[in-house]
Amino acid sequence: MLTRKAQGISKKMHRHDGIKIYHADKNITQHAKPIYVTNNASESIPDSDIIIITNPANDRVRVLDEIAPYISKKKRVLVGAIPGWGGFHWLAENKLNHRKGVVVWA
Repeated sequence: MLTRKAQGISKKMHRHDGIKIYHADKNITQHAKPIYVTNNASESIPDSDIIIITNPANDRVRVLDEIAPYISKKKRVLVGAIPGWGGFHWLAENKLNHRKGVVVWA
């Protein structure tokens, strides 16, 4: 997990044995345990198969610029944004130089 709040999230994950997400409308809880949490793209992005950007739309250019050099060129990598907004695929394809093997979705 790449985040600017890596230290705080790591502490909370150790206390709660991972990340829990509660879906009130379905009355279910999902649990995940990231392998590592970091604020350094060079540590998390090269091994990633799926990259999900959840930052606000006005911060996505910065995130794409930060991760672009570290996205693998040896395998297919899915890059997407949640929530999706019009034009993300154009922005991402441009920032990632229309790199072969990168599949952009939103």
